[in-house]
Amino acid sequence: MTTIAAIGTQAIEGQCIYTPSTVSTGGSAPIGVAGKAVLSAGCTATLYMWGVQGQLDFANTAILNCSQVAAVRAVMTNSGNQTWTGGSIACLYCDNLIDDDITGIDSAIVRLADQGKIKAMLSFYVSASTVCLFQFESDSSIFTDISGGGVHGGTIYKVRCLFMGTTYYMLMSTAPTG
Repeated sequence: MTTIAAIGTQAIEGQCIYTPSTVSTGGSAPIGVAGKAVLSAGCTATLYMWGVQGQLDFANTAILNCSQVAAVRAVMTNSGNQTWTGGSIACLYCDNLIDDDITGIDSAIVRLADQGKIKAMLSFYVSASTVCLFQFESDSSIFTDISGGGVHGGTIYKVRCLFMGTTYYMLMSTAPTG
């Protein structure tokens, strides 16, 4: 491990500013901070492996009097008027490019784990222009049409959701029968 003496409050800071005079013709991909971890052939990762990691560590006498605390924060901003011509935009983009069968372990695009006393696994603060909570871009076996008379199974669970101070429930059941 390399220890870097921080000047101010940041040990490593990356900034990439593209201006019309520095961008060559064609595409550009400015990246402020990038991380990549490579496991070479013949090596075995036994503990963990991350391309980029953020961690906050609070001493037992620390006083937190701040509006936001996050180990990793992703933010998008703009100035002026942009022209959007296609593609997608996301504050966080996760893309699984592993094309082998992943067997013998739990696998997920995003894994949320609470080892403490977190109030909510996901917290949404949406603007008036937000039109949906989830948007699915493709058909998958996770979607099943039961409008033709299917009946929910015997075991039904409810998932607690807090909406503007009021508790609501989403229902889940075992696989439909019939």
